[in-house]
Amino acid sequence: MITSPSKHILLTPEMTPADKPFCLECNEIADLKVERLQPVPVLLGKASEIIVTCNKCSKSNTFVEVQLDFEGIPVPKFPLGNIVTTRGVIAEIPLLDTMKALLQYSQGDWGILCDEDKAANDAALRDGDRILAAYLDRNSTKFWIITEWDRSVTTLLLPEEY
Repeated sequence: MITSPSKHILLTPEMTPADKPFCLECNEIADLKVERLQPVPVLLGKASEIIVTCNKCSKSNTFVEVQLDFEGIPVPKFPLGNIVTTRGVIAEIPLLDTMKALLQYSQGDWGILCDEDKAANDAALRDGDRILAAYLDRNSTKFWIITEWDRSVTTLLLPEEY
């Protein structure tokens, strides 16, 4: 599965090697440079970022390729419920960074919280209260992950969206 907020290059998962991607900036079939970064563990397997650059206009787009691997997946320490993401996170935080944070979160790694807040989250696991964690993406943009007390929904959001 390849996913991206395609802004400049149209590339679909159904494409075959004979298909040519289309650059939306140049408005023509694209000659592309593709750079695949090292895979990292995420909640359901591994994910790699793929940076695709049009050789004509130099516009680039980052895709995330997810390789599902159900063997060896760590079991979350608590139910996450439905996972939703705000528009701010979609626009500001790289997808791979949110996926990595969600894996950490599901394992009880509360990110950049102070020790007191981390202890409160550990207690919330036992007592059934709401859980909130904070993370920084690769550009030092802070985002939160919150799971409601009834474990029905987990939301990824920017602090200003609260």
